[in-house]
Amino acid sequence: MDDPENRKHEAMVHLDEAKGLTDHFLTAVMNTMPAGVSIATDVTCTNIRHNPVAADFLRIHPWDSLSHSGINPPALKLYHQGKELTPEEMPMQLAAWKGIEVKDFEMEFVWDDGTHKTSLWNAVPLFDDLGGITGAVATFKDITEQKQIEAEHKQAEKELQESKERLSALYFSMTEGLALHEIIYDKTGKPIDYLIMDVNPAYERIMDLKKDWAVGKKASELYGTGEAPYLDTYAKVASTGDPASFETYFPPMKKHFSISAFSPQKGRFATVCRDMTVKKRAEDEHENQLRLIVDSLPSCVSYLDSQLRYVFVNKAYEAWFGHPMQDLLGKYTWEVIGEEAYHEVQGYMETALSGERVAFELELPYKDGGTRFIYGLYVPDIDEHGIVKGFIGLTNDMAEFKEMERKIAEALEFNQRILESSPQGINTFDSSGQCVFANDASAEICGGTKEQILQQNFNLLESWKQTGLLDMAQRVLETGITERKQIHIKTIFGKELWLDHRLGRFNSGGEPHLLLVFDDVTERRQAEEEIRKLNMDLIRRAEELTHINKELESFSYSVSHDLRSPLRSINGFSNIILNRYQDKLDETGKEYLQIIRSECNRMGNLIDGLLNLSRMSRKELNREEVDMSAMAENLATELHGRVPERQVDFIIAPGIKAYGDKVLLQSVLENLINNAWKFTGKHPQATIEFGSTGHEGKQVFFVRDDGAGFDMKYTDKLFGTFQRLHAVDEFPGNGIGLAIIQRIIHRHGGQVWAEGAIEKGATFYFTLE
Repeated sequence: MDDPENRKHEAMVHLDEAKGLTDHFLTAVMNTMPAGVSIATDVTCTNIRHNPVAADFLRIHPWDSLSHSGINPPALKLYHQGKELTPEEMPMQLAAWKGIEVKDFEMEFVWDDGTHKTSLWNAVPLFDDLGGITGAVATFKDITEQKQIEAEHKQAEKELQESKERLSALYFSMTEGLALHEIIYDKTGKPIDYLIMDVNPAYERIMDLKKDWAVGKKASELYGTGEAPYLDTYAKVASTGDPASFETYFPPMKKHFSISAFSPQKGRFATVCRDMTVKKRAEDEHENQLRLIVDSLPSCVSYLDSQLRYVFVNKAYEAWFGHPMQDLLGKYTWEVIGEEAYHEVQGYMETALSGERVAFELELPYKDGGTRFIYGLYVPDIDEHGIVKGFIGLTNDMAEFKEMERKIAEALEFNQRILESSPQGINTFDSSGQCVFANDASAEICGGTKEQILQQNFNLLESWKQTGLLDMAQRVLETGITERKQIHIKTIFGKELWLDHRLGRFNSGGEPHLLLVFDDVTERRQAEEEIRKLNMDLIRRAEELTHINKELESFSYSVSHDLRSPLRSINGFSNIILNRYQDKLDETGKEYLQIIRSECNRMGNLIDGLLNLSRMSRKELNREEVDMSAMAENLATELHGRVPERQVDFIIAPGIKAYGDKVLLQSVLENLINNAWKFTGKHPQATIEFGSTGHEGKQVFFVRDDGAGFDMKYTDKLFGTFQRLHAVDEFPGNGIGLAIIQRIIHRHGGQVWAEGAIEKGATFYFTLE
């Protein structure tokens, strides 16, 4: 019989052997796995085994634990989605502690040396036969390079998108026309046309072609040229890939273009075109202007190439040698100026062709005899590669310059005589303040001699410091702005004067100089003082006159008011006598009393007129725009309303405006129109007109009637106070209306006058300021 204990012992032995084989097998599998594997053999994750891949990634020995808390030593930090992980948040701990199965958990490892690595983890818990957690298994793979590749891929995609956006923006916003084409070949492979595949908005604008209409068409059809324009050039670009650039005039569109062509792929080409029409016209115009300028120069201008052949000459050069430019172009220098003259200038020409600018003066023999003394300047024409293509020659006949020098000398002498003969004092000073010129007048005004003045330096003159002239001089020398000042000054010679100083700056010999021009205004200042005193006296007299006028107005007003009381008494008692003693008076007595009463009323009207005149003189002017036509219409309506039986036609011009005091202008029109109404009263039919006309650039208003009129020899009495040209019993009135009109018009800064003839009417004119 088998002993149970023996069987149990054998079972334990077999179990240990199986466990050993399992551990050995597990270790072999872990070591051969390409992924990292870590096994925690307890739920605390204190004892962890790692395969070589994991150990290498974690920088530990395969059988070492990273820490008692799992893989998280102090020198290492772990992150998930940017957040630092605590031990309980790591995959293995989640599996071992909480029994959670973790999948695709991304962790970033950061060591203290700055190394970053990213890995993707999966973890599952280990269970015993009873379902209890005994540990955890975690596998992971290093995805650091994968993440870098993904990041680089994203960055590349971003840059590609940005590039596409930039290209798209450039495509739509560029000012040059861009078009994509494809070459069309025949069966033999010969290019016969090209197809328009795409164009940008600028191309549409420049070519005046719509994209929808152009795309898909052959060039020969689109441009109507029969043959595709510039086909040979474009075909070469499309086949070889070599870019080409050229400028051309395209007759179908009557435009100049600058075109660049390149090939994005074989058989296709793109063109970038710019409309050069405006530029070409400007260049042609500029060239014509330059030619005009050069032809207008008195100097002989020529251009010779590196072989000393004529390329260009101006009009002066043609005139000098007596040949038109076409006869000179292409000829060598010695053929035109002669061998002898050429040998004289040969060295200078060679210097210019070596790249140096050269100027010279010499006596040049004529080809046909005689000589000329000339000044020459040769300026080399050097291209961008430093090669001398030729030179520009400027030649002047020095005889003319010598004559000019003589004239300049005469002009200088003439100017010197003018300065010397000027009644104004004139001095000039150099930049240091030293006087370098003085005319006779300056010495005479200051009371010294020219020699004494020429010894002065304005920086050392006390009178200049005290009067501010020194500051003014320094300021003018600095800014160049001319200044003027009148100063009472005592000259160095002891003479006291009022001088009017004008200081200005000019350049001489490359240095700033000060120009002083001064006048003796002493007598003028004295006269101005006398005028000032006279003006003060006039002001005083005006004030006195104003005061007297006010007193006169007050007196007139008081007298007018004081006169009313006795007039009322006389009028009242006359009325009482007529009423009470009527039966005791004969007709003559009654008539006398009526005359007394009538004259009292007339006296009252005169007093009212005086008061009105005084009031018009005192009233403050309130200027505004006044509708004179409307005012005249109202007055006409009012008069017709009073006496409707009268046959009077009013002709009033519409829209007449004035600028003045409305109340006073109402008084003017009222007096004038009432007068016209009154003085036409004896005519069965009458016409009264109001209008305006122009006279000496001013607006002139008028009131015209066809009434009694007046004799022009009495026109000076029209506007006087209480002056009348007609008897009271003929035309009633107080003789003060026209005086009021004149006073109002004068207060407005205007004039008033009248024209008339007996029984032919009168016209009264007035203007306003």
